[in-house]
Amino acid sequence: MRSTWIPAAFAVLAGATSLTAQQNVTLPARTNELTEKPTPVFSVGREEGQSWEMLSSVTSLAFDAQDNLYVLDSGNRRVLAFDNTGKFVRQIGKEGGGPGEFSAPMGMAVLSDGDLLVSDLMRGFAIFTPAGEYRHQIPAGPSGAALGGTGVQAGPGGDVVLRTGGLLIRGPGEGPPEMPKPFIRRMALSGVTTRDGATTAATAPRHTDLHEIPSSGNPVVRSSRGGDTRMVINAPAMFNPSFSWGVLPDGGIAISQAAEYAVQVKDPSGRLVRTIGRTDRPRRVTKADQDAAREQRRKVLSGEASGGGTRIAVTMSGGGAPNVSFGGGDRAAMPPERIEEELKSMTFAEVMPIVQAITTDPVGRIWVERTPARVGDNGPIELITAEGRYIGTVSGVRRPGAVNANGTLAAWVERDDLDVERIVVRRLPANWK
Repeated sequence: MRSTWIPAAFAVLAGATSLTAQQNVTLPARTNELTEKPTPVFSVGREEGQSWEMLSSVTSLAFDAQDNLYVLDSGNRRVLAFDNTGKFVRQIGKEGGGPGEFSAPMGMAVLSDGDLLVSDLMRGFAIFTPAGEYRHQIPAGPSGAALGGTGVQAGPGGDVVLRTGGLLIRGPGEGPPEMPKPFIRRMALSGVTTRDGATTAATAPRHTDLHEIPSSGNPVVRSSRGGDTRMVINAPAMFNPSFSWGVLPDGGIAISQAAEYAVQVKDPSGRLVRTIGRTDRPRRVTKADQDAAREQRRKVLSGEASGGGTRIAVTMSGGGAPNVSFGGGDRAAMPPERIEEELKSMTFAEVMPIVQAITTDPVGRIWVERTPARVGDNGPIELITAEGRYIGTVSGVRRPGAVNANGTLAAWVERDDLDVERIVVRRLPANWK
């Protein structure tokens, strides 16, 4: 039996395009430092306590219209719901293979009608009512439907936008492993019929591809003992530009995928509207950068550090269905010989991208995290709008996991000095708009 270890952000693959923008917007050279910081509202998560207080590998957060907070506690295969004061409301789902149960929950979104959608790496999408009652299941495609905490996001019209591809699992007799093309895809949930009232989706939802994600790196095949189950992932070079994206309030998307500062804004049909950029140029990657990256990777894989997000182990054995487990804390440690294999196989891009990653929020802000000067640090975040207006720059704050509907509250996944996972909700300063 063999485990293949993948960072939870493996769904965020790199790439660059040469699309011609309809409009180019250059942000001002001066920096507007936003010195006021978010103020705490409540937090959840403890080392010991009630079951709902002990978290294990949170991969997604979401607010509903009433500012209730939903926490996808992937390691425990459940969703936890809290009201706007932090009071525990209910648990939704549990581990298992039955209706409303989870095998490997990876992403989550609160839909425009208040329903909750949870994407499962092995089973597709489960839909729940606002009260937590199971509605039905929508099967995933052959390559998995949505991977990672940012793999599925709600659109404004009852649809979802997701990232497809990035992982392929092949069983015996299924032909040679071939990586599917990844897309940012809009999936319409209306009109999906069900069998027996509301148990299993009988028809595939309609979808529109908004953006094809360029391939990055070379496909890497991980095989089980005997080679009867194979998993294929892409392995981009370290410091390749990360592909990151987010849904905008009008149903369009924002994308970052180049070494340069170039945030692309697309309309709901996938047409490029504008590119928002800066005049900065990427710097060359140094040997010190490479050494620091290897050391950081070593600490994460050995369990010495919790950086790099939740990790997933896909165990492939004997031709049965792959088993997915989530790593965090001590459970994240990789065997020493595997660590050395991973470190030796690391390759590096020639230049350091200016942008580390982006996210969007319901009021249309784009949170642009710049690559830090020193590997392993948190870079500053620039707040901009989809129209190209520069709001300001904040330091010492990471991109939030979720922002509420009116843009006043945000939630972060954090770890304390004892490496205990917790969720912190904070009120955002008024001038961050």
